[in-house]
Amino acid sequence: MANFEVDPAPWLPHGHQIIDGGPTCLPRTFYSPSVDPPRRHDSICVAELLLPPPGALIPHWRQQVWNFIEDNLHRTVEEVQPCLFGLGFYRLRSPAARAALVNHIPYQIQNGIFVRFVNHDDRENHRAVQGFRNGWLMFLSVPLDYRNDYDLANAISSFGKLLHWHQDDELLERTIVYVSFPSEARVPRDVVFSKFANVGGVKESWTAVCYILTAEFVDAIPHDEGQMPINGNPHPLPGQLMQNINNFVLPQFPELGWNDPLPNAPVPIQPQEQAFNQPQLEEEQVMDLDEDL
Repeated sequence: MANFEVDPAPWLPHGHQIIDGGPTCLPRTFYSPSVDPPRRHDSICVAELLLPPPGALIPHWRQQVWNFIEDNLHRTVEEVQPCLFGLGFYRLRSPAARAALVNHIPYQIQNGIFVRFVNHDDRENHRAVQGFRNGWLMFLSVPLDYRNDYDLANAISSFGKLLHWHQDDELLERTIVYVSFPSEARVPRDVVFSKFANVGGVKESWTAVCYILTAEFVDAIPHDEGQMPINGNPHPLPGQLMQNINNFVLPQFPELGWNDPLPNAPVPIQPQEQAFNQPQLEEEQVMDLDEDL
């Protein structure tokens, strides 16, 4: 969640004014789609001056940055629009062109004036919270016409994200869903399903109670990768596994195998094996070996 100041007046359609809900207005609501939206704006970035200018000068600097991109960086800008944070949206010709600007250090467009580019979804209103949970929830008395993937995902999106609906349950009164949610305290005790009637100015509602069945931390990771045994067999018969704490000799993923020598390469003779396990070669035999190699 992000908190920031906003002046909505420049964004109002002509002839409209804002109606404030007063001190009891709902301060915030949440939405978590069950399926992430497709990425259709990967060629758009936002320009930000390291020293933000006064609001009256933002249009001037928006044009200056546009000229800098095309004249100095020699990149085509297909569209420029104002935005709430930074100087404006800049649509380039491709995501690769945007990445070149975003991954670059801040550009100096004038003496002491630096501009940087960020992705359109990495602005001031972008935030993250560490840690969430996955678990099973049980709803009782969900309206039968609302027991479908679309409506359940919308209802759960107010506090979490629907991952799976257990549709094999034969009980119509019970709805079991697998959900991602921030914490147990953020899961409501009930969810109100409602609709606005076509006539009469009536809003109908149905209340379904909610219970948490399981809650597991998602940020728990499994054990570290196991080192390859020194004999190169990670799956021997029971009782024959060689556990290596530190493997400094063999690579973890060999390309030729553990015991395969290079093609046409002689097997090297270890000094200790020659001294203790093999008889010493005569000088004539050594010369014959050299001739064979």
